[in-house]
Amino acid sequence: MTATAQDQRQLAIQRIYLKDVSFEIPNAPETFRSEWQPENSMNINTAAKKRPPMTVPLESLGPS
Repeated sequence: MTATAQDQRQLAIQRIYLKDVSFEIPNAPETFRSEWQPENSMNINTAAKKRPPMTVPLESLGPS
């Protein structure tokens, strides 16, 4: 990769699975007759924290 390609990384969502969808559109025919200019924006914040190792106390259940 060139330096330019590394600076322009992109995330593309390829599939979204929905179990159940329903929606209502008041004035449905008029809504689809007008020009629409959608605005897309996405902010994703990620952070990683080091966690201490997990310890679990064990007890003997049988006779000792």
